[in-house]
Amino acid sequence: MTEHSNSSGPLPLPVLASGRQVSLLPRAGGHAWTAEVAEWDVSQPGHVVARVRADAEAVDALDRHNVWLSTVTRADGEEGVTIFAGAAAAAPDGVLVVDGVVRLASERRRAAVRATGGLVRLPHGDGRPARTVPATDISRGGVRLSMPGSAWTYGDKTTVTVELPSGDVLEVHTVLVRTTTAEVVLELVDLGDAEAAALDRYALSRLPTSGAP
Repeated sequence: MTEHSNSSGPLPLPVLASGRQVSLLPRAGGHAWTAEVAEWDVSQPGHVVARVRADAEAVDALDRHNVWLSTVTRADGEEGVTIFAGAAAAAPDGVLVVDGVVRLASERRRAAVRATGGLVRLPHGDGRPARTVPATDISRGGVRLSMPGSAWTYGDKTTVTVELPSGDVLEVHTVLVRTTTAEVVLELVDLGDAEAAALDRYALSRLPTSGAP
């Protein structure tokens, strides 16, 4: 289940401890960068500033960019993901300062935020004709298709073409993980950095952005 901000304003903001591992994805384009929290400053009411440590190449690439900041969360023994947004700038001491941080979404039991939309082109397979199917939800973790699963076998591997509304066209490898009479769920495997970033950016761009830079 995804919890996200709405018209009433951004979600209450958790505090990330020093040393917390995070991922930073520039909203304008480019791949994700790993970093760790150096300081999560909530000293000003209603205004959060995160200082994160990353390598020099990441700091240079993210300087003066609006970014999504994500981190793995744990609740009731299950992992999920929480997404923040803010404006990044390089500081003289070499850290990256993310100003005006707001929380956009928290999703339990998922490693990535999912979104609706997109088309998936399926190749011809055993007993299955080639066809194009709308994705009912998609993330870098997998894709859910509205189609009967009777012609599929658990563990089937196939390479599909994903057409995102953003204009990205991705060729990805998949493994069948679940079917019903009405849907097919494919896990995306061996995903490259560029493909993962494109899927993340599409899903994150669909989140409400109340309060975000």
